[in-house]
Amino acid sequence: MAVPVWLRPEDLHCSICLGLLESPGTLPCGHSYCLRCIGQWGQQRGAGRCPICQRAFPKRLPARNVLLQALLERYRRDTEGPTPGARCQPQRPAPQQHPAAEQNSKEKVRISEISQQIKTAQATIDNRRKDSRHIKEYISQIKDLIVEDFGAIKMYIEAKERAMLEIIDQEYQATQQGLKEMIEQLSVRANRLMEIEKQLPRGQQSNLGEQLSDTSSNGEIYIGSPVAVNKISLDDEKIRLVTSAVEELKKQLERLILEEYPEQLPQDTSPRTSRCQSNEVLNDMAVERASVTNISSQPVDSLLAPGASSSPVAFTSTSPAPRISSQFSQWADNVTFDLERVNCNLEVTAENRRVTVSCVQFAAPSPKRFCVSQVMCSQSFSDGRHYWEVNTEDSRAWAVGVASKEIGRDMQLGRDELSWCVEWSVMNKHLSAWHKNQQIQLSHVKPLRVGVFLDIPQNCLSFYSLTDTETLLHAFEINVLSPVYPAFWLYGLDYNGSLTLNHFGSSQHR
Repeated sequence: MAVPVWLRPEDLHCSICLGLLESPGTLPCGHSYCLRCIGQWGQQRGAGRCPICQRAFPKRLPARNVLLQALLERYRRDTEGPTPGARCQPQRPAPQQHPAAEQNSKEKVRISEISQQIKTAQATIDNRRKDSRHIKEYISQIKDLIVEDFGAIKMYIEAKERAMLEIIDQEYQATQQGLKEMIEQLSVRANRLMEIEKQLPRGQQSNLGEQLSDTSSNGEIYIGSPVAVNKISLDDEKIRLVTSAVEELKKQLERLILEEYPEQLPQDTSPRTSRCQSNEVLNDMAVERASVTNISSQPVDSLLAPGASSSPVAFTSTSPAPRISSQFSQWADNVTFDLERVNCNLEVTAENRRVTVSCVQFAAPSPKRFCVSQVMCSQSFSDGRHYWEVNTEDSRAWAVGVASKEIGRDMQLGRDELSWCVEWSVMNKHLSAWHKNQQIQLSHVKPLRVGVFLDIPQNCLSFYSLTDTETLLHAFEINVLSPVYPAFWLYGLDYNGSLTLNHFGSSQHR
């Protein structure tokens, strides 16, 4: 009588190739493999050992296991089934594999590939650790920026508080001094009258007023200078202007910080939204910090001037109009950003003269676009003299320079022999010159506007800080063998940070 034998599909698979056994052979240890697989296994390792139990086996391969071969053929016939006929129902769905079986099949690995799988897994682990470090550095930078910006806001508010309190104290002291002087004058007059009263006969004290009247008709009794008894009170208008200025400042801070950002951030915890909004907060704070710095330098009395009550404290920042130095005016060039040579996360606006860091992509990747947060200009220069300017005050960290067209897409300015730049670091708070990956530290003062003068006949590239005067930051010796382009780098985590190219009018342009 036939006895059914229950086998799992895994029992008929080769542990080396993970497929059904082909021409199976059984080793002395009892484990079976494809004869071709076990032969290659022994040749690759120079010694014959069972892949499963590591027991040695003779160099001569075992004979084919006829019984196991017959079992395999029967298994194939039962699993493959007969060939479909013409009346098969094509609309009948094919049986789906159980999810558990699919998961098991995904977890299988060829024994011959174990070493490579280990290397791949280790490389993945290393990459995840690098990602963890990068995230930690990113969070640390964000926290430092938050502390720095809130510190600036607190310093400004504390300075304004002291100034307002000083105004109130001055008004109080002035009022108190006026009252004190009036009281002293009245006291002197009263004491004088009391002395006169004592000198009169007692019987005549009741008629003191009449006596004094008669005396004054015949002669005068000197009792001191007359005292002007005026009403002394606080300057209500000045107090009102001070309190309205404080109230207006409070409303603006509430609108900026309390109303817009803290109520929105906790509601959306998705990584992209929270990161973008948090960086918008930081950059808005940077703008406010620059604005309040300008305000804090103004005299407090200006807040109390007539007409100031409508807007006592305004968070506005006015930048001086672009001014080109007379020594460079004849070589001024209006350069614009190239829409094809710009990183996907940089937005170009304002007639291609402003570039802004964004947390979303504005263009699809292409072979011409930079992989780093960088942009080139459309104009190139290979001879002559050229000058352009860029406003840097709205960016926390940046680099301004020139680069050859052949610069790598993933190469930051100044890190190779094809580019030159000056760079402001957000972490170290200093300005440096970069070329061939060599750094020269220049200054701890951040330029708000930079002028670039490229003198190709003299092989010179100069950078200037532009205020009321031009201050030379650094000069490179440069030999232009192929056209070079104005190029710029922005700190990729400084969302909403921007650089703006100055536009020179016809009167300034050569």
